[in-house]
Amino acid sequence: MTGQTATGGSVRGRPRATFQRSRTGWAPIVVFAAATAAWLLLASGASGQTITSKRQQAEAIQAQVESMNGELEQASEAWNYANIQLAQIDESLASNAKHLVAAKRSLVVSQKRIAKRLRDLYINGQGDSTLEVILGSSSLDDIIARLDAIERVSSQDAQILRTVKQYRKEVEQRRETLQEDRENQARIVQEQAERRAYIESQIAEQTRLLESVKDEIQQLRAEEARRQAALAAQARQQA
Repeated sequence: MTGQTATGGSVRGRPRATFQRSRTGWAPIVVFAAATAAWLLLASGASGQTITSKRQQAEAIQAQVESMNGELEQASEAWNYANIQLAQIDESLASNAKHLVAAKRSLVVSQKRIAKRLRDLYINGQGDSTLEVILGSSSLDDIIARLDAIERVSSQDAQILRTVKQYRKEVEQRRETLQEDRENQARIVQEQAERRAYIESQIAEQTRLLESVKDEIQQLRAEEARRQAALAAQARQQA
């Protein structure tokens, strides 16, 4: 039997209206939950793509650092070799300086020796003229022997003097060449040092960038873990 309300409505119809209103009240909550779940799923997918791209970036930077480490090794070897060559030039310069000192001493000795012989010839009456040699000789053989001795001694001294002068000239030319070589080699050493320093700075910069990307990956992973936990909690609420 169906009762009537004060307004004439059916008592039986009231629970039905209440149930409908209850379903209507739950609808926004369900929609919000679904939207939240969808957003979490989308965020999770985007996060996964971001982590992947960051890992690829980190791998590319790591490969670049490894390549630059190879370049640094080559630059260091070139710098070391350039320094070895510079040291060899310095040794040659030091040796050349000793040779130059010896050449100058030999020149002084040769000049003194020639001066002494000329003085001895003059003191012995053999330095004024060929006539004195002839008049001072006892025979034709004596004249020839004395003239030959004078010419031979003078020729030997002159040859020694020419040899010493030529040696000194060669040593001086060698010194000029070595000095030019040293300037060029010192410039090469400086260039190699600058190249090595530049590569080291680039490696340091890329290493800092790599560490920064790794930190970002860790942060993204932490955010992804939190999203996964939120999704799991949402799934449990809906179960």
